[in-house]
Amino acid sequence: MNDSYSQKVAHSRKIRSLSDKFIVPKSAWDPYYQHFTIRINTLSEFIDIIGRLSEIAKTSLYGKLTFRGHSDASSNYKLIPVIGRKPHIIEFSENNMVTEMLTLRPEEFEGIKTDFDLLSKLQHFGLPTRILDFTYNPLIALYFACCSEKRTDSRVICTPDTSDTSTMSMVERICGLYRYSDYNSTSLDQIIGGVSQLRRYAQYTRYALMAKPKYSNDRIKHQSAVFMVFPNAICDFRSRMVVLGRENENEEKYRFHFTISEEEKRRLEYIRKEPNIYEGYYYVTSESIGKLLDYYEEEYDDFINKTSSDVSESYSFIFRNRFSIVNEIQELSDDIISNSFISILIESKNRKKIIQDLATIGIDKAFVFPELEYTAETVKNNYF
Repeated sequence: MNDSYSQKVAHSRKIRSLSDKFIVPKSAWDPYYQHFTIRINTLSEFIDIIGRLSEIAKTSLYGKLTFRGHSDASSNYKLIPVIGRKPHIIEFSENNMVTEMLTLRPEEFEGIKTDFDLLSKLQHFGLPTRILDFTYNPLIALYFACCSEKRTDSRVICTPDTSDTSTMSMVERICGLYRYSDYNSTSLDQIIGGVSQLRRYAQYTRYALMAKPKYSNDRIKHQSAVFMVFPNAICDFRSRMVVLGRENENEEKYRFHFTISEEEKRRLEYIRKEPNIYEGYYYVTSESIGKLLDYYEEEYDDFINKTSSDVSESYSFIFRNRFSIVNEIQELSDDIISNSFISILIESKNRKKIIQDLATIGIDKAFVFPELEYTAETVKNNYF
């Protein structure tokens, strides 16, 4: 079995040759960030570590690396976009926010042709979206990790670049979810396009997809932006009913407005005993979707092999009422966080000096935020 990215870093000679002062013992890893972790104290140490990591990535065929800076090293700052931290704003509010921005400042969005580029621009100007900022420039990530006045340790997160033109159609589909203001009144086949697309959605969104935006303004360009795009979770409500129905079956029947037969219950109870399926019961994943659909072979085989025009109205009703988009962001799994990322920690006492050193090589607020108001602020601070 091939080592994961985190394991390749940990086992690399370039990392094992480091002094023990740089390596954070596993016992001290944050409960959320359970992956290989390094600690640095100065800008020069950071640059040395990044050089080692870049060489490891190239020799391991990972290619480019991406980075993200957190001003708080603890799990208070997770790898979740803003609307994922506040689920109540995804449904209704996401649509309303984007629509209002387009209404109030239409001139700012002329020439933008894709939903991904639209969300990219909104994200960089502070609107909560379903995308998470990363950068190809590790010094930009270090700046964001250290620029806050918080008295906390900071964290720079590193992961290989997984952006790929072959997944851009799915990225666009996910970004376009802001158009739906009420998931409950919209059928899943309208949003995704049937079982074959449901399989692709589950496959491609196992990991949050990365995509590079058009560098259409100086801020995105200076920050060397790349984004991680987070989909909505998809739920199999019929399976969920069986799992939760043991505790309060009547409540579940009322909540989802349909019932399941005794035969369906029997099938689902059988699935429940199978290893590694229980967790996939509610949230549909690339691992569970095949098992969930294939187990209902009698019900689904004809549908999968026919075109949508051949599907009967009764089957469409079953499909719409079984799977559904929900107003929850599909978070990264513990396994992905453990294996696909590493962290570099910076103690709070070293942050101010690192920011000063970054400024000497041109990484300051005026560079990261090139709008005139921030340039003026930087000049003012130099004199006052």
